[in-house]
Amino acid sequence: MWRSDIRLVLPQEGNIKGLVVEAQTGKPISGVDLTIKADREREDILNRYYVRIIKADANGVFECPGLPEGKNKIELAEPENETAKWIAKPVEVNVAAGQTTDDVRVVLEKGEFIECKVLESGSERPLDGVRVSAYGEAGSAISFTDETGTLKLRVPPGEYQAYASGQGYISWRVNEPVIVKAGEVTNLDILLDKFQMLAGSVIDADGRPVKDVSVIAHPFGDHAYTDGDGNFVARYEEDRAGQGLFVMARDPDRSLAALVLTKEFEKPVKLTLGPALTVKGQITDPNGIGIPAARVSLCFHYTNCLSNMDAEVLTDPRGYFVFDAIPPANSDFDYRITINAAGFGPKEYQRIAIEGQAGTTADVPAIRLIPANVSISGTVVDANGLPAAQVPIFLHGADGSDQPDKSTATDKDGKFEIKRICKGPLRLQANFSSSPGGAGFLYAQGGNQDVKIVLGQEGAHMPKNSLVGNKLPGLENFGINLSTADTEDKKMLICFFDMEQRPSRYCMIQLAKQAELLKNKNVTVIVVHSSEIDREVLNQWVQKNNIPFSVGMVQGDAEKTRFAWGVQSLPWLILTLDDSRHIVSSEGFRLGELDDKINAAK
Repeated sequence: MWRSDIRLVLPQEGNIKGLVVEAQTGKPISGVDLTIKADREREDILNRYYVRIIKADANGVFECPGLPEGKNKIELAEPENETAKWIAKPVEVNVAAGQTTDDVRVVLEKGEFIECKVLESGSERPLDGVRVSAYGEAGSAISFTDETGTLKLRVPPGEYQAYASGQGYISWRVNEPVIVKAGEVTNLDILLDKFQMLAGSVIDADGRPVKDVSVIAHPFGDHAYTDGDGNFVARYEEDRAGQGLFVMARDPDRSLAALVLTKEFEKPVKLTLGPALTVKGQITDPNGIGIPAARVSLCFHYTNCLSNMDAEVLTDPRGYFVFDAIPPANSDFDYRITINAAGFGPKEYQRIAIEGQAGTTADVPAIRLIPANVSISGTVVDANGLPAAQVPIFLHGADGSDQPDKSTATDKDGKFEIKRICKGPLRLQANFSSSPGGAGFLYAQGGNQDVKIVLGQEGAHMPKNSLVGNKLPGLENFGINLSTADTEDKKMLICFFDMEQRPSRYCMIQLAKQAELLKNKNVTVIVVHSSEIDREVLNQWVQKNNIPFSVGMVQGDAEKTRFAWGVQSLPWLILTLDDSRHIVSSEGFRLGELDDKINAAK
């Protein structure tokens, strides 16, 4: 089936031109390799492109045409297998469409050295070809050890986390940050532990060695194949093998398998192939119609760990799948199944009963997938209620629902839409916690529209229960008792807030600054804390921040109260007319819109 709804929009392009210079002398430096990529590449998923590598010419000049408009970043390219000759701070360049930005300067410095020596733990033998990296706020560097086990990392002064990894060795990370000081060489000694190796052999029922058989040590062990003599060596992680290792050999072509639990890792394991189960099942839609070309894979589940079996098949045109050479499960372990099919929500690591007599067929019940035929749309706003443009959005299932993982980004108005998801619970994340404004989270349902995510907050989307056009509910349950003078011929402004959330605190403080102005406009302000907290703590916060309004607090079930009042996010503003019934005229607006809403409430 051909899709006709895919539209690729290329960004407007511009050019950059600049000069590479040495910091102390200001002289141009030739032949320097630079990388150019999207700024905030992780967040700006709309503007990603392959990293461009360019070289400064003999005069230190570099040029790069055809860059997308917006913010781009220039950095020194990391050299391969050698120590960098320079360091430089990243340069942010704002590219304008159809124009050349030609005043760019990349300033090079010599920096300081972290001198590393990498030895094998126990033997203290120097290790060649080990990758060592250092990452910090000031910069980063990567290099590989030589035959003497040494290398140098050139970095700016600052604090760094250091890492090392080599083939056949357990990855290493420094316990304490590495402190690099100006004018000093920092020494770093690294000891790497070898992976533990499990040896063994695979034979058939007649005692003959079997070659090219897949062998996996569960959990988290290596995937190996037997050699011509039926022998294998598989890596395993000793700290995860406290209850023993299940060593599995599979020969799917002949539907033979062997499974042994070993706790004596220093002794060779002998596996004898024998009959195993053939596992059959069907993947269907909710109507029982088979789904073709679904990817079905099995995992081994042991000691609360999931371990890959390298067992994956596709369903046939009627949705049936077959796994050969599967050892029957027992009380020590079981199997989990994962299913992915275009147009449907996935099943991930669902427990599946694979039992029966070896040499027979185990038929598993049909597994039904939920169609991915609905969408969700909405808006992302910042703490001040302003639309957040080009913010990444991530969607995952919630409460065990089978939602596909999806991602997109907001447009220039902060709006987004994610299609082809399933009905049911989901969780949306906007932005990253470490990004400006922080991350916003929202629980919702597949099919919801016009949801609202506030950066720095976590909330739940509920069907909108609008109060507009209705009489304002009573305030008595919030512990607020107003006099006739407070309400007669007055507009009422209700603000639901949470003192633990920065956007709410900001709104309250700004409202307090407008208290006299609002009073002159015949507006009575009431603020309601959105959840039940210690009254004394709330009073202290109100006094500390000079909040001059009547302050109440939600009692009991906060979610039911928020639904009854139509509260979708915090802070939440509600404005009434100045008639005797106090009919709600506006709700859910930004503080910056308050004057317009007051003027319109007539």
